[in-house]
Amino acid sequence: MGGAEPYKFKLNNIPVNSFVNLAPGVYNLEVRDVHGCTFDTTFVINEGNQFNLTTLSPLELVFNQQQILSIITDLDSNEIASVVWTPSENLSCDTCLVTTLTAKKK
Repeated sequence: MGGAEPYKFKLNNIPVNSFVNLAPGVYNLEVRDVHGCTFDTTFVINEGNQFNLTTLSPLELVFNQQQILSIITDLDSNEIASVVWTPSENLSCDTCLVTTLTAKKK
C-alpha cells in the first residue's frame, strides 16, 4: 500500500478514527494519505458462533485447599481461539480450559 502519514479513514463513506466493536456485516474502507492518494477495499465481518458456557458457582475454599475448575461448553475445543481466566492469581494455568485454583491468603 505505501503512502505517507497521517492517514484518514472512511468506513462506509463515514469518516472514522478507530475500528472498535464493529457489528457483523460488509464494510467499505477508504484510506487516504497526506498526499490524497487512496486505497479502497471491502471486507466482511462474519457473525460469531453462539455457544453455551458453564462454570462452578459459588465456590468456597479453605486456605491451601485446591479445586479443579473447568469450562464446560458445547463448542469443540478446536473452535476456541483463546481462554483467559481473570483474576489469574492462584491458578495453575490462566489460559487453559481446565485449571486448578489454590486458596491463598490475600
